[in-house]
Amino acid sequence: METFSQKFRDWMDAHRLRAEDVAKALHLSEQTVRNWRSVGIPPRKRSAVEEFMQNYQSRLDARLAELRIQTIVIETTREEFRQWNAAALAEGKLIEDWIKDGLNRLAQGDR
Repeated sequence: METFSQKFRDWMDAHRLRAEDVAKALHLSEQTVRNWRSVGIPPRKRSAVEEFMQNYQSRLDARLAELRIQTIVIETTREEFRQWNAAALAEGKLIEDWIKDGLNRLAQGDR
């Protein structure tokens, strides 16, 4: 059975957190966090550590949701791509922006 201390070590490793990162967030010394990784977390500190882990994951999930974007893959011929790219450049736009603008105009009924 996995101990809480092992769970914490695995969690830190999975999130690529250093002792310095955790220590700063919990207002502890780096040495304290290193000791926890090697000898275990004292029972009286486990609830604070568990709360930190949960809050960290919630903040991480919220941040990832903000960063999530939708991706559309369009298969095209080389010639079509060259034509689109030339048209985008003629308008002073990157092809990605030109395509988004065109799709937005179509969605709004503007041709």
